[in-house]
Amino acid sequence: MITSIFSKSKPINFVIVAIAISIVFIIVNYPIVAPEFQANVILKTFFKYTLVLFFVFVFDFIISKNFLSKKNSYALMTFGLLFFMFPKSLLFSDVIVANLFILFSLRRLISLHSKISIKKKLFDAAFWIGVASLFYFWSILFFIAVLAALIYFYQNDFKNIIIPFVALITVAILYVVFNIITT
Repeated sequence: MITSIFSKSKPINFVIVAIAISIVFIIVNYPIVAPEFQANVILKTFFKYTLVLFFVFVFDFIISKNFLSKKNSYALMTFGLLFFMFPKSLLFSDVIVANLFILFSLRRLISLHSKISIKKKLFDAAFWIGVASLFYFWSILFFIAVLAALIYFYQNDFKNIIIPFVALITVAILYVVFNIITT
């Protein structure tokens, strides 16, 4: 039955996965929201919920735009099942935001195969990883993926190696400027 539903890429598959993730999200976050029932807790939980749904939408967009799976929704289903396997991941908003920025970075890395606007894509990928590491420090390990993609796609062009490091320095400068302005 699962094969008959997810074997073709249809909008209903996205709705099914979104409903399933919504159920898991409610089950995991209900013990936090129910006892306190304060406006700020409800607002934070709603923000996390919209981020998770946006995360699923971006994931589906990346899969379909880059033809990573054939005309099926198995990748989306597997992604939804990961939330069932690790429901506690829906509790931490900083990790959710960091994962969203990592997903933006991976989108740029996947699109490197087109060999168009290489420098922009490398900068964007490293920039998003730098921003993600502001929310969750260990996201910086995805910088290895940027360097691996750089080596894999552009073995002969060593000028591009500087670009990801410039992006990380840019994030650091923007972070310092933000801290100076806000304090």
